[in-house]
Amino acid sequence: MVIVDLFSNFDLLPIINAYEAKECSQRQLAKRFQVSLSFVKRLIRRYQDTAEVKPL
Repeated sequence: MVIVDLFSNFDLLPIINAYEAKECSQRQLAKRFQVSLSFVKRLIRRYQDTAEVKPL
């Protein structure tokens, strides 16, 4: 089975930028970008741990 990355680094930057600007909560980010809350949490955790924005 092949897993396709649905998001590129470019697609993820707006989520990280909004988080860094403290525009809204993680739950609101998930709703705004139409992704799950767990996706946002994992993305932010990875960004904080590695300072990289990569597809999960």
